[in-house]
Amino acid sequence: MKLRWQENGYRQRISEKVSASCSTPAATKARRERAIAMRLNELGTEAARDPAVNARKRERISATKMSWCPPELIEEARRLRAMRFSAAEVKRIILDQHERDMARFRASIGAESRHA
Repeated sequence: MKLRWQENGYRQRISEKVSASCSTPAATKARRERAIAMRLNELGTEAARDPAVNARKRERISATKMSWCPPELIEEARRLRAMRFSAAEVKRIILDQHERDMARFRASIGAESRHA
């Protein structure tokens, strides 16, 4: 199968056949009916307009892409990125800030600093 896809023109011929068969009125009608039956016409637009959904989406993305960042400094990291700092600079600034905050916290509770 892999060799066949590497042949000259094969991929183009298949692409043209699929495009032709998918653009027929019957195929278009069938896709539309399936989407309506699955309520995709309602669900997609409602989800896009719901602020709660967007907030949860933002939290999930942050948890994944900014797992290195302490939760209390995520907004600060976003602010720095908006100021056009590079990702590496933001990470360095935020981690330095976190270390200073932790040192201040350890000093406030009388704990010894392991990093001094």
